[in-house]
Amino acid sequence: MLGSSLGVVAMIVEHREHLRVNDRLIIAWRPASSNDLAAQSARDVMLLKTNQTILQGLSTVQQSDPITARALERINHKLDLVADDSEASVFGPSLSRVNLSCSGLAFEWSVQLLSGLPIRLTLTLPPANRQITLNATVLEPESTQTSSRPIVRCQFTKGQDDRLRVVQRYIDYMQMIRDEKNKLVAPNNGDTAGNQQTKTTPSSNSMGLFHFR
Repeated sequence: MLGSSLGVVAMIVEHREHLRVNDRLIIAWRPASSNDLAAQSARDVMLLKTNQTILQGLSTVQQSDPITARALERINHKLDLVADDSEASVFGPSLSRVNLSCSGLAFEWSVQLLSGLPIRLTLTLPPANRQITLNATVLEPESTQTSSRPIVRCQFTKGQDDRLRVVQRYIDYMQMIRDEKNKLVAPNNGDTAGNQQTKTTPSSNSMGLFHFR
């Protein structure tokens, strides 16, 4: 009897871990350790791509306004010096499309992060815009992606139950909002049909690629 009860509890916990929501959240992240080689590599890739974009813009400005272009070059050089002195860079905050559950997060970013990289994610969660920081590990990217931008998949690490309870409250809040919206859209179809349309279903792969709204 006890074994059967524990099994039911385990199924409920697993189901709640796999409940997920699609939303747009403000995200910032940084490598968990600035001394980690993979962390430094991810930082270098981000800086390189950003610098390439800046240089392309400077080339365009140079043609029409050389004085302004020169000033921007000096600012860019100064930022390079600041970045070299920084022990641990923070990327973001940025408003990104996300798929969030209590087991992990997938979010759009400008570049793909290295698999296995430990990071610290800071999320701003509605409705109170509460900031919460979670430890996570970057997973391998999906082989197929429906988004035009890279999608970073992360799994939350163990031992942060208090913070994950905050995530669960946010997921419950979003589920409540969806249920209420569905009742307004189809008030005559019954609550059962409405809930079936809006309920977030558990996935066999808790960090599989998601469909944005």
